[in-house]
Amino acid sequence: MADLCRDGRGWLLVVISVGQLLSIGVRVVLPTLLPQIKAAFVVSNTVAGVLLSVVWVSYALGQLPGGLLADAVGERIAMVASMALATASLGLVAAAPSFWPFALGLFLLGLGTGLYATPRVTAIADIYPERAATALGINQAVGNLGNTVLPVAAAVVTGWYSWRIGLGMTLPAFCVVVAGLSFVVPPRTSTAPDREGETRGATARQVVLAAVRRPVLLSTGAMVLIGFVWQGFTAFLPTYLIDVKGFPQSTAALALGTFFLGGTILQPLVGGLADRFHERRILVATTAGTAVGLAGFPFVSSLPAVLGLAALSSLQLAFWPVVFAYVPRAIPDAVQGSTFGLVRTGFLLVGATGPVVTGALADAGFFEESFLLFAAIGGLATILLVRLPDLV
Repeated sequence: MADLCRDGRGWLLVVISVGQLLSIGVRVVLPTLLPQIKAAFVVSNTVAGVLLSVVWVSYALGQLPGGLLADAVGERIAMVASMALATASLGLVAAAPSFWPFALGLFLLGLGTGLYATPRVTAIADIYPERAATALGINQAVGNLGNTVLPVAAAVVTGWYSWRIGLGMTLPAFCVVVAGLSFVVPPRTSTAPDREGETRGATARQVVLAAVRRPVLLSTGAMVLIGFVWQGFTAFLPTYLIDVKGFPQSTAALALGTFFLGGTILQPLVGGLADRFHERRILVATTAGTAVGLAGFPFVSSLPAVLGLAALSSLQLAFWPVVFAYVPRAIPDAVQGSTFGLVRTGFLLVGATGPVVTGALADAGFFEESFLLFAAIGGLATILLVRLPDLV
């Protein structure tokens, strides 16, 4: 921690991490409030899954522009602009009078948080070159702290007042983060292009060549699979526990919170292990453990067992800081933001289909089987990661 905080870098990590907490936490609140949202707009599980996928599709579409923006004008402007857009769109979502303004607000919310995601990762990787997995693990853990607390707080506030207040309660914190990013983040953390015209002309070719390198392809394939699992699982875990297992909404929110609490604990620990030991083995362990945890859900019905499986399944959250530290190192510095943004766009677009597929399976009477599908996909990701090469 002393090394991470040296030379004033600690405040930068704090502000970017709080931005991550809000960025991902507000999107995870949506599944918790899904029963109220479905009732307010009179929609089915399939339509609700489409709504959640709208957030993740627009989030995915923001990755590449976020990386391009960071490469062009610097990480500070990219992150401030993205969080300002997220703040305004969250206000629209919370106040939307009907279905279509609500859907538009969700799209803009996903886009704003998506623009933030790529420069957030590359900035931390640039500032902590020797401890990237550890710093990203802490960043992700803070985000999952929000995922642990915000859904439960939103459920409580919704019970006291309304789902709109439960969803919009983080608006003041968003405003504080926009101001904090403006003051704390340096204008640029990566190397600025020396000759702008030449760089722009070569960017498309360089980005494609960087994206098809074997380490990037294999890790991207694993991210596609785990991203699908993550989005489908988190989108419908509360609804599954309520509709299939018969738990009350507060208990379902507790299970989702346990999942993210497990990630909060595991991410910095696993990130530190990856910085010290073998990255590939750590990645294989996270996805293999995830597959085992997900496979158990259809076969248990007690609350302790559900919470235990939720905690085991949180190993998938520990996968992300390690792979996020790995991939940028496999990409040339000149196109790091752009290529990483392209990679994130690809895996998030595919992953965004997770809620739609899960919702359709639920409406067709195969809610239990969807968890076995998640487990099989986690196993396939493990096979890809076994073949991942080491980086020097």
